[in-house]
Amino acid sequence: MEKERKIYSRYVFNRGLQTLWKGAAGKTGSQFRSIAITSDEFNSTRGIFQVLALEGFGEGIQDGKFSGSKDDPKVLFDNVFRGLDEAGKKFDELVAAASARHLRKLPSWTSLTSKKRPGNRKDNRLHGPNRSSFLLR
Repeated sequence: MEKERKIYSRYVFNRGLQTLWKGAAGKTGSQFRSIAITSDEFNSTRGIFQVLALEGFGEGIQDGKFSGSKDDPKVLFDNVFRGLDEAGKKFDELVAAASARHLRKLPSWTSLTSKKRPGNRKDNRLHGPNRSSFLLR
């Protein structure tokens, strides 16, 4: 039986990424959508740009670290555009569509960790570089 191909961006340079969540990111089963723009150009708006949107369900916090989805995420959109303007319009459209479905941005998605606070046995919080905390239930 042939194994399905893994989902990868076509280009090496990440020019934009937005991940949105329905529910707490640290809770098992929370829905997420990640929308990315990648390019073959490091610093040009005239190159080729891929817009890729993925959807899945997170596995929450495991062993004190954020765990992605158990299965490969579903591809919602994958297309190539000439120029950043057209790719940016589609990126914004996909983010708006996710927001309309009540998926929300997390302010500090890049460094989610779980920390137990002394004296609070059930207090798991996500901490990011902006020092804000999100209570996970």
